[in-house]
Amino acid sequence: MNKTTIKISVLAFLGFMTYGYAQQQQQDPYKGKVGVNTITPSATMDIRPSTANAQKEATTNEGIIAPKLSKTRIANIETPVEGTLVYATDATYTAGSDATVNNRVAKITEKGYYFYNGTEWMKAGNNSLAVDGSKWTNDTANNVVKLTNLSDGTTPRTDDKNVFVNNEGDLAIGKGNFNYNASITINKTQDKQPYIALTDGISGNDIHAINGGKAAYGAAIISDLRSNGSGSLFIDAHTGGGLGGEENAYIHFRGGHGENEKASSRVIMSLGTLTGRVGIGTFTPSEKLDVYKGDIQISGYNDGEWTDAIQIKQGNDYVYFKANPEKRMFFGNSSNQGYVFANGNVGIGTFTPSEKLDVAGNIKSSSLASTGNRHVYADANGVLKIGTTDVTTLASLWTEDVTNNSIKLAVNSDGSTRSNTVSILDDGKVHASSFMGANGATIFPDYVFQKYYTGTSSIKADYNFKSLSQVEDFVKTNGHLPGYKSAETIKAQGYVDLMETQLTNVEKIEELYLHSIEQDKALKAKDAEIADLKQRLERLEKLIK
Repeated sequence: MNKTTIKISVLAFLGFMTYGYAQQQQQDPYKGKVGVNTITPSATMDIRPSTANAQKEATTNEGIIAPKLSKTRIANIETPVEGTLVYATDATYTAGSDATVNNRVAKITEKGYYFYNGTEWMKAGNNSLAVDGSKWTNDTANNVVKLTNLSDGTTPRTDDKNVFVNNEGDLAIGKGNFNYNASITINKTQDKQPYIALTDGISGNDIHAINGGKAAYGAAIISDLRSNGSGSLFIDAHTGGGLGGEENAYIHFRGGHGENEKASSRVIMSLGTLTGRVGIGTFTPSEKLDVYKGDIQISGYNDGEWTDAIQIKQGNDYVYFKANPEKRMFFGNSSNQGYVFANGNVGIGTFTPSEKLDVAGNIKSSSLASTGNRHVYADANGVLKIGTTDVTTLASLWTEDVTNNSIKLAVNSDGSTRSNTVSILDDGKVHASSFMGANGATIFPDYVFQKYYTGTSSIKADYNFKSLSQVEDFVKTNGHLPGYKSAETIKAQGYVDLMETQLTNVEKIEELYLHSIEQDKALKAKDAEIADLKQRLERLEKLIK
């Protein structure tokens, strides 16, 4: 049979079926319904296995298979119809430029059945729980949702065995009311400790992370972090007499669990909040820190330069101790160097003292003898003295010169006797073989020549060379040369700065040299002009004769 014959046969069959369907709609009570393996469909489409395939020993594949499409193919459905069901064969998809299409298939994350809800493709059968009256019950009186029955599905749950969720999303276990606006509230009415346990699925060990405690031990805030019943940490509050006579609350680490857990032999560390005492190995500390039958060891601190050191810290203040190799101790904070004891040296403001006392900054001494500025010297025993009234010790440095009414420096820097004289006369004059001043060494007046010949100065950029007429105008106005202080200013300050004056003198000398050079050039020009005029005059005289 050729393809044309097949097509005609199919068309004839469809026409016959259409006619039969029209007749059935007029006579059949199941009109508008489709049945597979049944002539009495009970729904729009009723698919049933054959009698043979329905037998429990049958092995044929039964069910409904929706179109199997890749995620990309599903995304390419131009106008999906709400209610459409497909089976996604993968979750591979490269997002395109159309955000609507991308969002439409965003929830296709694995193989499975998906239906279109009019906006996006949703996974069918997501096992989400619904408040359907069989599993959860709306308790409108208390504004909570709670479980309905026990695990048998029929026995109603009482509140002490129930789970509650209120309208704010808070969770309560074992009680229907919520304490102190807590997000999670746990209540146990039986002789059980209400706690949250974290269990290791491999070893079976559990940690009672949050434990309400038992009446025998007091109410616990955080208690009983344990592995297989071995207690480790308790933070308990006692309404009566607590361990060691505490009447308030205590925090303790311990190595046991059960009625004997209060025994001191099990205690690792305890803290009584009433006395503020800390006990290590004892529940009854007698001092702020009481270590029972043992030594105290402080672990090392490792941070760059202070590797293997001990640190004591309060806020930003630190104390460090380091035994090897520097034998160093430090007091200070992150903003300054503080005090350092290192290798027998003491440093203030420096981490690396190079002398027995190394101070990075000024030193102040109070309650000194005499007044005003005091002298500092070391006596024969090496004792440093400041402001002592014993002036006789200065004789080793200065000697009296009664003949010249002065005192003079007696020794050189190495302690030897001086051959050149440095003396201070009684009237305040200083006598020395030479005077050297450091002030101005970095800005010597060569800027005068630099500015004059180049137009700029890298030594003193604000310097300006004045002409003689400008100098004259300045003197007429101010009564003194430019660059010098006035007599009134010198009198007010009470002294003459020799180095400042000397540098200004050099500046004026260099300016005078430049003015002299200008005058020399002008005179030479005039001499040349006069010589030329003389020659011309001589020629005229010869002509006249």
